Amino acid sequence: QPPGVPARLVVRLGGQVAPGTEALMMEAHNVQAQGGGARACKLRCQRGKEAALWQEAVGAHATLLAGTDRFAAAALVGGAVMTWSAAGRRLLPPLQLDADVAFLAAGVNHRLLAATTTGALHLWDLERQQCL
Repeated sequence: QPPGVPARLVVRLGGQVAPGTEALMMEAHNVQAQGGGARACKLRCQRGKEAALWQEAVGAHATLLAGTDRFAAAALVGGAVMTWSAAGRRLLPPLQLDADVAFLAAGVNHRLLAATTTGALHLWDLERQQCL
């Protein structure tokens, strides 16, 4: 793995969970082809030990994950941010930022906040599909 890129990331999506209900989780497995070849990430969203609700492979390593019970997001090496609905549909095309993402947070009202390593802040309303 490149320095600073974990092999595996896991984040709980959403807030309180009803008793007897498993939390919604998003997991990223960063892989690299033998000999230093292509980098990729396998993303999966599931509830407890159930089968994956959705999964997708992307062509860059994930560095951060965030989300709620309504959406999930991943920051990738190279400054891209990808977003999915809870059902696994892409909400927006990849959002290309000016630098790698240092902080990624999901909030109420379908808001996603990203801070880059250059200090730029980006806030999106994913329900309205617009940058604020």
